[in-house]
Amino acid sequence: MATVKITKVEVQKKNKKRYSLYFNEEYAFGVEEETLIKFGLFKGTELTNEEIKRIQEEDEKNRAIALAIRFLARQLRTEKEVQKKLLKAEIGEETIAQVIERLKEMGYLNDGFYAEAFTNTTKAVSRKGPKVVAMELKKKGVKNEKIEAALDEYSIEEQVSNALEIAQKYINRQMGVSEKVAKQKAHVFLMQKGYGSEVIQLVMQELSFEQQVDREQEILAKQADKMIRRHSRKLTGDSLKYKVKQALYQKGFSHEGIEEYIETREWE
Repeated sequence: MATVKITKVEVQKKNKKRYSLYFNEEYAFGVEEETLIKFGLFKGTELTNEEIKRIQEEDEKNRAIALAIRFLARQLRTEKEVQKKLLKAEIGEETIAQVIERLKEMGYLNDGFYAEAFTNTTKAVSRKGPKVVAMELKKKGVKNEKIEAALDEYSIEEQVSNALEIAQKYINRQMGVSEKVAKQKAHVFLMQKGYGSEVIQLVMQELSFEQQVDREQEILAKQADKMIRRHSRKLTGDSLKYKVKQALYQKGFSHEGIEEYIETREWE
C-alpha cells in the first residue's frame, strides 16, 4: 500500500495551535494540535491515503469545535448562529451536526437557556414585549417550545410595567399632536414593541396625556394657521373655513375645540 512520509511539521504563523504538515518538503495540509497529538503526526511518520482521509475528517471536527468555542466565548449563541458561523468557515454539514451535538453535551450550547437569558435581558433593557421577543428568538433559530417556556416567565404585571414606562416616554415626546392622535400613536407604538391587546388596553388606561390636553388649543391653532397659509391663495370665506375644519377633524381635534377656533379667529 502506497504511503507518504511527513518531512516537516511547523507551527502556523497566524494560529500557534495549528500545525502545517509537509510531504516530500511540500505543504500538504494543516491540523489542530489535538489532531497532531492523537495521530502522532511527527517528522518521519508515514501515512496511507486512507489514514490521511481519516486525519482530515477528524481535524475538521477539531477545528470546528475550536472555532465554535472561540465564537461562544464572546457571548451566548444559539445552535443556528453557531451553524452559520461554521458554514461560513467551510465546515461540512455532517461535521457541523456532530459538533453541535458535542457542544450541547459539553454545555456550551443550550437554546433553552439562551431563550431565557435573551428574554430577561430584553425585557429589562429595551422593554420589548413578548411578541417581539418571540420573533427575534425565532430568527435566531430557537424552537417554539423553548420560546414559549422562556416567555412564561414574562408576567402580565411585568409587561404592563414595561409597556407603561416606554409608552409614557413616547407620549411625552409627542409635542405637536392632539390627545386623540397621541392615543392612536401610543397604541401603534405598543403593538410595534410586541405587546398584546390585553396589555395595551391596561396601559392605555394608565397613560397620562396631560401635555396634549393642556396644549390642545394651542396646537390646534398652530395646525389651523398652517392650513390657512397653505390654502388661502385658492380658497376664501366659507370654502376656506370648511377646508380647515376638515383638516383639523382628520388630525383628531375635538369638535368643540375646532368650533372655538373658527368662531374666535378673525377671518379676512
